[in-house]
Amino acid sequence: LKGRGPGSDNDSPESRSLAQQNVDLRRRLDEEQAAYKRKLTAYQEGQQRQAQLVQKLQAKDTALCFSLSAVNAMLREQLEQAGLANEALSQDIRRLTADWTRAREELEQKESDWRREEEVGMVAYEGEKYF
Repeated sequence: LKGRGPGSDNDSPESRSLAQQNVDLRRRLDEEQAAYKRKLTAYQEGQQRQAQLVQKLQAKDTALCFSLSAVNAMLREQLEQAGLANEALSQDIRRLTADWTRAREELEQKESDWRREEEVGMVAYEGEKYF
């Protein structure tokens, strides 16, 4: 039977080689685990930055939407006011056109009356001239 002393299998070159391989594998595993943790942290930070960017963009889109809604409402109100002003101006134009037409007709009537009076006056003047 072999014991566990200095001359045992634990000191054999095979055991030392296995122990060294075990140490190397343990070190490699630790390095890979550290590299994986760094990559995972970098990935998570990238995801967080991307989420923040998306959130900022959505906030800008929302602000733009609210801004456009406000502008749209303001333009609708201005359009309504312009429509009311246009209607008032149209009524004024109709009223002025009617007044102008009535004044023109009155003027034409007065001119006609004046010409008739002038003709009557001329005829009367002509008649007095011969008497």
